[in-house]
Amino acid sequence: LSSRLSQYEGIVISSDGRLIIKPSVSADANKLAALLNPSLSKIGSFIPSIFKNIPDGEIEVHVVGYLPINARKVIDASGNVHLLFDRYFIETLINNQNEYPMAVPWLLGERVGHELSHNNSIGTPQEEREEEINVIINADLQLYRNLLADKSLKDEVDRFFAEVNSSFGSGHYFEGLLGEIVDKSPAQIREAVETYVAKGNMSAPP
Repeated sequence: LSSRLSQYEGIVISSDGRLIIKPSVSADANKLAALLNPSLSKIGSFIPSIFKNIPDGEIEVHVVGYLPINARKVIDASGNVHLLFDRYFIETLINNQNEYPMAVPWLLGERVGHELSHNNSIGTPQEEREEEINVIINADLQLYRNLLADKSLKDEVDRFFAEVNSSFGSGHYFEGLLGEIVDKSPAQIREAVETYVAKGNMSAPP
């Protein structure tokens, strides 16, 4: 949290999926809020349960200078929960939202959906692995199926990765693991995801 960028501070997500924007936030924070709003609305319509994991009615949003993954939900020493985004990820999305008006909110929503599907406790390594398996199956795979069902959106997402950025790990993740298991039986899906997580692939997609 020490590397959070002040120009993006002042945004809170409430337990009903609304954004609370504090007074006198910067132009950059308003740009982030304008991007988060449609993302939350879209993803929340597919996975309404994600907002149940927002403690005490709200979760603070931050952008930090660098994350090894695009986003992460963290619990600080006081037990407060925060949603962190990598600066490069957020600024790439903001700078390209006019050209990719469907893909950009969706890509942010994929990350929000994954992170908010996690609970707000720190478990044992086995508990953390089991939670990751459940999030991949119940959140990520569900979102991927909704993406496949919307050809216009899927085409624009593919165009985004081809033309703007192929380094976001989420593109490879959704076309890789999820693309391979989407049509398999529940037992086969579970087995494949267990193998994926056992290899150390936690907090996917990157």
